[in-house]
Amino acid sequence: MAWGIIIAIYLFLAGAGAGAFLIAVMTERSGINKENEALVKAGTILAAPLVAIGTLFLVLDLTWVEAGKFEPWRIFYLYTHFTSMITWGTWILTLFMPVSFVYGWMKLKNPYYTNNALRCAGAVLAFATSVYTGVLLGVVKAVPFWNNAVIPMLFVVSALVTGMATAILGSFVFGGKTLPDFFKPLHTWLAVIELLLLFFLLMIAANGPEAARQSAEMIISGKYSLYFWGVLVFLGIIVPGVIGATASPKAGKGIKALDALLVLAGGFTLRALILLAAVPVTLMN
Repeated sequence: MAWGIIIAIYLFLAGAGAGAFLIAVMTERSGINKENEALVKAGTILAAPLVAIGTLFLVLDLTWVEAGKFEPWRIFYLYTHFTSMITWGTWILTLFMPVSFVYGWMKLKNPYYTNNALRCAGAVLAFATSVYTGVLLGVVKAVPFWNNAVIPMLFVVSALVTGMATAILGSFVFGGKTLPDFFKPLHTWLAVIELLLLFFLLMIAANGPEAARQSAEMIISGKYSLYFWGVLVFLGIIVPGVIGATASPKAGKGIKALDALLVLAGGFTLRALILLAAVPVTLMN
């Protein structure tokens, strides 16, 4: 199995879209007002398009790249192999996109619109989407580095962080200026949890099978170490975490945009590194 940048884009966009919806729901539940209506609107509106674009990359990989030639009929296999995690994920995505699209459309027309059934369904499917992107890798036993219970938890946390960044950037389009008060502690705690989960992931891999140890080595001190320490850990987690912990919710757009863009860069780097550092067991023989 050779999953590379195309699948990394899919995992990143699906996670960011699902996370944006969850962040919007959390904000809405905290009490929607004129100060945060732009963020709620952006989070719900962006969810479906991001997941849809990500899904197109998945379809492209499975119907063209993986096959070595264009075989569009392979898309139907995504819905019929219920012993495959990809099929379960496809159904989750297929259900989430229309639900989030309808809710986002209603929010676009009226930011104070609410529908508990639609919102709860969207939140459940958004959470399932964020979990699925990690479970999809975790069930691949041929890659010991992926076969790790930490990855689904790490991807959920990353989905929330990148979803928050996506909603913040999107809110600028609708005139958003301030952030909800709970964003500051949430941003800080998510950064801390993400670092801890990364540590656990790499420590488990470093003490696991030889293939997993090689993957961890490539990330920690090998050819991907600069991307890991420089882009993911420092620029993608630590710097945004410090900005989130110290900046005022009423800070200017420039600092918020920088924070959000660094988070998104880190979120994509995380998924790319996990895929690119994969060492299948078969290659060890």
